[in-house]
Amino acid sequence: MDNNNNDIISKMNTMLASDVNLLEYLEKDTYQHLLNYYDEEQLSSIQRAQTTVQSLTCVRVNTLKISKNQLIEKLIDHFNNNNNNGQPSTYKLSFDDIISFDQLLNKDNNNSEDNHKNNEEILNKLNNEPGVIGSDKTIVKGEKVSIFVDLMGDGKKGFVVEQFYKERTVYIGNGISLLDRLDYFSGNGGVAIEMTERIYECPPLNALFPDLLFLQHLPSILAVFQLDVKSGQRVLDMCSAPGGKTTLIASLMSDTGTIIAIDKNKKKQQTVQKLCLELGIKSVTCLSRDSAKLTKQPRDLPEFADESFDRILLDGPCSGLGSRPRFIEPSKLIDLTNATDIQRRLIDNAVPLLKRGGILVYSTCTINPEENEQNVAYLLAKHSNMRLIAQFPHVGDRGLQKCGLTPEQQHLVQRFDPSNKLSSIGFFIARFIKE
Repeated sequence: MDNNNNDIISKMNTMLASDVNLLEYLEKDTYQHLLNYYDEEQLSSIQRAQTTVQSLTCVRVNTLKISKNQLIEKLIDHFNNNNNNGQPSTYKLSFDDIISFDQLLNKDNNNSEDNHKNNEEILNKLNNEPGVIGSDKTIVKGEKVSIFVDLMGDGKKGFVVEQFYKERTVYIGNGISLLDRLDYFSGNGGVAIEMTERIYECPPLNALFPDLLFLQHLPSILAVFQLDVKSGQRVLDMCSAPGGKTTLIASLMSDTGTIIAIDKNKKKQQTVQKLCLELGIKSVTCLSRDSAKLTKQPRDLPEFADESFDRILLDGPCSGLGSRPRFIEPSKLIDLTNATDIQRRLIDNAVPLLKRGGILVYSTCTINPEENEQNVAYLLAKHSNMRLIAQFPHVGDRGLQKCGLTPEQQHLVQRFDPSNKLSSIGFFIARFIKE
């Protein structure tokens, strides 16, 4: 689904909004660190892209409950025929908006290797009840409202906007309130505002068919595809929250075999468990463990014995420097260093658990090479029984130079640059086999 609507981008700046079109690094050391790997023009292009949405919306079908064609028909019916909460639908869906996975790959394969691109969705959390931070005190259900992003995020949840909100904001569109103001902050979840006018025409999919579809970034989907899972295998997702990749693994395995989904945070682990229940998935076992200490567990525990997993996904915590859309990046240089340290401890725990002939996929959502290419180089140097292998499909860019990888190895990884023609989040994927 194409989200571009350049004719109304000018709406972004109103008398209440700042002229923000370049992501700002609050910590200059972080910005200077990235200039060690990118020239100023390239980094500026990435910063500019990160203040906009991705150009495609990617919807993953829960094939355990519905076929792709059946879901397409339901989406077309919803957007073209249904009224939402008494209001006419503002987004019209046609077959031209449906871009299948294969179609996207074919489009990209017509380009040169350096121009392979990909795209995916924007799930605008500002439309969900938990995302409303403050508002005018008189808003009632059914009232038309305008929505702004608070760039600094300094306001306390539930604060009242008196007259003009003087902090730095960016206008993102208009909508209709589905709740009275007091209900915004009740903690019950749900959709607070139905968007009727947007600076980008993203299809409103929040809370739509929650057991049938899942909004997911295309690079995240591609990372799971690199596992090449088979029915009946034993798979480990080392850092599974919020569960999108875990549930895709289960779907690709037809909900067979054994999938161990781990998250250190118990609340996040419960989120994964809840998503599996909602999607009707039974093959996933959710555990609250520290994946950076799995090999320090008692070695007689069968679930974490040496060489006990056919596939391992390591999509660990990272600096998140590839996220979009956003306008402020607060990460400090020490945050990037700490992320790299954690990732390497996770890598060192993943390798012993993988069977010989098994596949390990490592991915991040950052543009920081220390967490990407340099971690690949670290893994290969420390674990001589691991080999970097080709990916399919390969629609991203090659790895960066001068980051520890040979030219051949640079072509084996996938790097997704937000500033490329079809615009995605910043993302990185590497695929290994254990020999």
